[in-house]
Amino acid sequence: MRGGFIYRGTHSSAYGVYRNGSGVLAPQANRSTIRVPGRHGAVDQSDGTWAPRAESLSFLWRVPPGYNRKQLVRDVAGWLCYPGELVFDSEPTLRYRGVFIDSPPLEEHLTFGAFSMTFEANPPFAYEAPEDMSFMVTDQTPIVLSVRGTVETPVRITIINTGATTIRNLTIERFATKI
Repeated sequence: MRGGFIYRGTHSSAYGVYRNGSGVLAPQANRSTIRVPGRHGAVDQSDGTWAPRAESLSFLWRVPPGYNRKQLVRDVAGWLCYPGELVFDSEPTLRYRGVFIDSPPLEEHLTFGAFSMTFEANPPFAYEAPEDMSFMVTDQTPIVLSVRGTVETPVRITIINTGATTIRNLTIERFATKI
């Protein structure tokens, strides 16, 4: 499957780069086991936390109009060398925060037009894309907002009173489902 992605606010098609294949950036639990002499198996010392997620991603590229190969390689390297948010075209509502931690040799780019890089997501979760929601409240009916990330997604709530009535008895509750 070929697809694009957005990294640090720039879509991969701007550089003629496309993802080759698919994959899910799923976190792995931090696990520690202790083998006890004279006992079968091991004692699991998991603490419910997650390890950083490193995923090898394969890419194909073609030189867009106006670029030569050497300039393209330099520009792609500069684009991918800093931490940022990664959004796959196949998952447009999810964001991964992290950094590409390696890059292939320049010769590989020039010879094959394909390369692989490892993206490390730390924290290792997908976050839901920012979304603006507006509500007009005229009575005591509760408003429920759902966020569909793979972890407790940070939420920013801005309340603007555009009416003449003072806001009273405002309650904000947080419910998180553990994975």
